[in-house]
Amino acid sequence: MSEIKYLKNKNIDKKKWDKCISASENSIVYAVSWYLDKLCPGWDALISGDYAAVMPIIHNKKYFIHYIYNPYFSARLGVFSKTPLNNPLLFLFFNSIPKKYKLISVKINSYKPFHLSGFIFEKKTNYELKLTQSYKELFSGFSKNHRKNIRRAYKSSVQVKKEPNIKEMILLKKKLMSDVKTSKLNKYHFLQLQNLLLYAQNKSFTKVYNVYDETRNICGSAVFLIFQNRAIIYSATNSVGKKFLAGYILVDSFIRDFAGSDIILDFAGSDIKGIADFNAGFGSTKKTYRNFTKNTLPFPLNRFV
Repeated sequence: MSEIKYLKNKNIDKKKWDKCISASENSIVYAVSWYLDKLCPGWDALISGDYAAVMPIIHNKKYFIHYIYNPYFSARLGVFSKTPLNNPLLFLFFNSIPKKYKLISVKINSYKPFHLSGFIFEKKTNYELKLTQSYKELFSGFSKNHRKNIRRAYKSSVQVKKEPNIKEMILLKKKLMSDVKTSKLNKYHFLQLQNLLLYAQNKSFTKVYNVYDETRNICGSAVFLIFQNRAIIYSATNSVGKKFLAGYILVDSFIRDFAGSDIILDFAGSDIKGIADFNAGFGSTKKTYRNFTKNTLPFPLNRFV
């Protein structure tokens, strides 16, 4: 393994970076340079050799504490390599993180059961659905409750449309999260997400589905960001959309359109039971990944974060 260097954002060769991400077995859109630039401007990186393996460093500083964190709308990052990931490689990268970062939290984009000495790990859940089968075969794999709800939704007065209106999903999601008291998302986060998805749309990486109620008001929206053979869903519904089961037909519409393809539908993970049950109900496969954390703050500060 070549020496691992820490590079500031301005010194990163983005073309070589993206080639490494695309060649990695765990390649994902969250780690490509334009996604990171839009979502986490100023991100730095650890790089091995001539971009044989890389790790984005999403960092910030609060008061005098430098820390590394998992950004919103980016479920899994970690180390990406042109060769298969293994524990020694991960260990080298994580232990090459500069000592100034006293708090570290990184979700690894891999379903291998990695363990890193000195780090605490927490298991996280995602669901994925391969769309290689016909729609009929995929639909038969849905849960009984999902099949019933999808039939009910299509028999109601709602209408689903494919249209390039990303801002509707942003508005619905912003309203939805404003009603969640524990949410830490603010206007800046939603502006970042909007700019990111609009950029992806300009590169023809998105498919957008909107659901309208009987009065022709939008009540649900989903943006599917497709990179390589993986589609990641960003969606939201309002109270009317929940009543008309809009979430079910948003996902079902995408599955109908891409059944028989090599696309993997990535539900982007959630350990909240209701969301996890919804994702699982489409016949998707449960996947487990890990969030690694480390706290090297001095006592007593390490007790309060």
